[in-house]
Amino acid sequence: MSESTACPSRIFNHYFASVAYDYLWKKLFCAETGLFYDRISPDDDRFSHLPSVEEIAKQFPNPSGWGTGMEDCAINAGHVLEVLSLIHQLGNDDVAVPAGDVLRGIRLCESVHGNNGFVVRGVSHRDGKSCYFNSSRDQITMSVGGMFDIFMRVPSLPEEQKALIKTMLGEIARYCRKVVTKENGYSYLRLDGGKAIVSELWNCDVHEMLRLPMVYAASAVINDEAEFRDETLKYMEEGMRVSETFDETRYWWDFPLIQMQLSLDVLRQCPFLVDFQGRIENLMDKVGVAAQRQFLSVLDKCEQYEGDWNVYNENWRMLPMKTTPMTLKNSPTNAVYDGYTYLNPVYPEAFFRIVEYERSLGNYLASAMLAPHRRIDAGQWNRFIAFMEKQDFSKCTHAGPFSLLHGYMLGVKRGF
Repeated sequence: MSESTACPSRIFNHYFASVAYDYLWKKLFCAETGLFYDRISPDDDRFSHLPSVEEIAKQFPNPSGWGTGMEDCAINAGHVLEVLSLIHQLGNDDVAVPAGDVLRGIRLCESVHGNNGFVVRGVSHRDGKSCYFNSSRDQITMSVGGMFDIFMRVPSLPEEQKALIKTMLGEIARYCRKVVTKENGYSYLRLDGGKAIVSELWNCDVHEMLRLPMVYAASAVINDEAEFRDETLKYMEEGMRVSETFDETRYWWDFPLIQMQLSLDVLRQCPFLVDFQGRIENLMDKVGVAAQRQFLSVLDKCEQYEGDWNVYNENWRMLPMKTTPMTLKNSPTNAVYDGYTYLNPVYPEAFFRIVEYERSLGNYLASAMLAPHRRIDAGQWNRFIAFMEKQDFSKCTHAGPFSLLHGYMLGVKRGF
């Protein structure tokens, strides 16, 4: 991390936020690839646990790279772009250098393999080109949402960065139009063209139905493309109708909520979707209700947790592994799914718990803060701050601070 990459400390109202931001850039960011990896190793080589080129070539332990520490680089990048956008909105213009670093990493994920528009989860820091074949709608949502947000809300971005965002959003939209079709089950597919899991962008669950029109809308607005306005409108009414069946009273995992909110946030900024504005905001408020309830539930657990918040994960190669259930649904006797076995390393409870708590706390907070007419109240915010001030992020080992900083900065923007 260069000196110019670090944010001025005056931007953060609380010391822990400065430490957490510094941790992301010094410990999880790799200058060679422009990517933020998911955790660090306990030895001097902070990325020694990441897969070898040979392991990636064999798509081991699974084609998503789950459990390896490089499975969510595109998601992490999206969070950081959102944070940088908020830093700018709160009065700091000096975000061009770090934004350029993040965009360079997304560009690597989106183009290094030659199939431009396919956003892989991450790229190996060992050779700068090896990657796992199975991406996900989550990677697309977070990276597209982050690029759209910083383009729209940071007008001072250098022209070359704006041009790069335009290029990437256009390529992702064109890839989706080519591949995400009825014939392919509306799947993003794998990089090798094979069947993918967690990659359906249409005819999917309630919280996912607006991902595809969001991708098209982002390119339509940024690139002023009539063809993608038409693509957006083709899916918009049905996507909204299904999404409006969202039940705010049920339990929701944090990943679906933050990505549903960010998709809605992109769509409500589109001038050609003005007729949907009221419905979009009402839906964001419903999502905010669910998020606020879950935020308080996780905050209770965080306050009561007596374990170590800074433990390291074990070597994933030595952990027990389980088969991903969804790869068995069509063949309960065969663990091979379209040519590959999806084996997932099982995290030790001590590590899994702290990652789950901190990541979900941040995502639920961000989802609640994105609701236009609802917000965490002052007492709940103060509880969150009190918990955060007890954490020493200089000793952190995992990716929890990405969403925590995102939620925190949204709260500061809302006036806390």
